[in-house]
Order: sequence, then C-alpha cells, then structure tokens
Amino acid sequence: MNELLFDQDHHRYTVDGVEYPGITSLIKPLTDYDKVPEFMLQRKADLGKALHKECELYIDGLEPDRSAYSEYELQWENGFPAFMAEHPAWFADRSRIQVEQPMAHPKLKYAGTPDLIIDGVAIIEIKTRLFDKKTDPLQLVAQENLWTANGGKKGKYEHFVLELHKDGTYKLVPASNGQAWLKFRFLLEHHWRCIEHAQKIQAWRKK
Repeated sequence: MNELLFDQDHHRYTVDGVEYPGITSLIKPLTDYDKVPEFMLQRKADLGKALHKECELYIDGLEPDRSAYSEYELQWENGFPAFMAEHPAWFADRSRIQVEQPMAHPKLKYAGTPDLIIDGVAIIEIKTRLFDKKTDPLQLVAQENLWTANGGKKGKYEHFVLELHKDGTYKLVPASNGQAWLKFRFLLEHHWRCIEHAQKIQAWRKK
C-alpha cells in the first residue's frame, strides 16, 4: 500500500494524491448538529483532543501534567484510569495496544483514526457523550475492518463506546450491530459513486 498522509488540522487523509473519506465524514449524514452553536461544537472538539491525549498518557504509564489542562477538561478525565483499573488484562501488554493511529483501507479506500484498539480483543471509542445507536456501531465496525486490513489480528472483536462523564465516572457500553457493516458499506459506496459522477460531469463539460 502507498504511503498515507494525514493532515491533522483539517482531518484529511490522502493516499498517492487521492483523498480518502474518513469514517467520521462518512457517517456524518446520520448526525444532526445543525442547531448546536459553533462555539459549543468547538468546545467539545477541544475537550475530546485533550482527553484523548490524557488517555494515551495513562496507557503509557504516565501521569498527565494537570497544569496543562483546564478545570473543565480535568473534570472528565478520572473515568479513564478507573476504566483501566477494572480491565487490567487489556492493558498488561502495551505492544498489542494501538492508540489514535491513522490508517487507510487499501481496497475499500476509506480511512480513520481509531481511538483505542486492543489487538484481537476489542475496538473502543472514547466519547464525552452518551452512546449513539445510529452512528457508533458503524464507526466501530469500520474501524475493525480498517485495522484487520492493516495487519491487525483477525477474529472476533468486541465493540464498545467508553463514555467518560463530567463527574469523573465512566460507562463501557457494548456497541455492536449486525447490520452496521452493511450500512457503512452503503455510505462508503455512495461517496465514491458521487465522486465518479462529479468527475464524469466535469469531463463531459470539457469536451
């Protein structure tokens, strides 16, 4: 497979000059944030970035520098070390854990950055919101197929959403759905059909 380039600022994935759709963008039609003020969306995005960094530090056996985070951000983070403490077998071998590693599917041509993968065991999305049955199962099954296409251990994975709550607690929610992969493939195929359609129209206009 050719080299994957990931533009983190714009969350854009390209392979050999071709932009691949990200998992989040593909499932976006299933969400509705139109009525949410932009400043609230940005605040949530900033919170997510901070928490993901803290979680990675905990996985590496390090303590986050609490002075580097706002009081608002620190309210949420205690749930993750509690989660780790209750699942010690998952975190016993750091070599089988992948944290926020961008990757692309060489055949299906989509990309993503899974939050947390325990190789051969579980795919976990870390959220500061409640489980969403419309989108989360699709995101997780897409991440599993992305991972196994990039050398991850094949087999049955459990899918979870790890809800981190503002009061410092957490909830691990099973997030599998037997129809999730078919629904995701529909969204992915629709994306590439639209790209092909636009390219043909552009080519006809140039004739």
